[in-house]
Amino acid sequence: MGNIQSITDKLIQRYSDRYKKSGRSISTLGWGSREQQEYRFGISLNLLPDLEKSSILDVGCGFGDFHRFLKDRGKASGRYCGIDINPDLISEAQKTASGSDSEFKVFNLLQDDLSQIDTYDYVFMFGLLNFRLREEMTNTEYSQLFIKKAFSVAQKSLVLDFISSHRDSSYPEEDFIYYHDPIEMLEYCLSLTPHVTLLHDYQSIPQRECTIVLSRQPRV
Repeated sequence: MGNIQSITDKLIQRYSDRYKKSGRSISTLGWGSREQQEYRFGISLNLLPDLEKSSILDVGCGFGDFHRFLKDRGKASGRYCGIDINPDLISEAQKTASGSDSEFKVFNLLQDDLSQIDTYDYVFMFGLLNFRLREEMTNTEYSQLFIKKAFSVAQKSLVLDFISSHRDSSYPEEDFIYYHDPIEMLEYCLSLTPHVTLLHDYQSIPQRECTIVLSRQPRV
């Protein structure tokens, strides 16, 4: 787990430095704009049934923007938990938390004891698999471990996204981004469950992304 700790330390430092510079801002989290962020959220909801009264785990929740997005659209009637490895981001998220049906806490899905959190109907992971790793481990190993852990606490479905190796030629390649092969990701997800949806046809925001849903049961 030493490699995971090294990655964790670097990610905490990366976002704490951004937070100190920009505060509670879209740019702190690496989003280009609020519109891009909400477009990505909307894509995920279009792939799922109505979330009415469903419990939700938001992994890497940042400032809790996905919870706000759900509330604004009347889709946050069930229990919501946002977790993040960064205490600065969680502290900000807690400032705007309201009601007994939502909570935000520091938790590392890759390192902490999973018995310390409940299982949830739906688990969401937005933008967590995009950062290019260097010497600690391969991005494929890291992403597969993350997906396996997240799916283990999902009672119904896990939703995740990543930046595709089938790049948008109008946007320059960036050295700090890891571009996942959608076929490789699909094959791994199919090793966990046969009920997998892959969406690769939505507009670039601004890079070409891919969303995958892993479900316990077939679509009805």
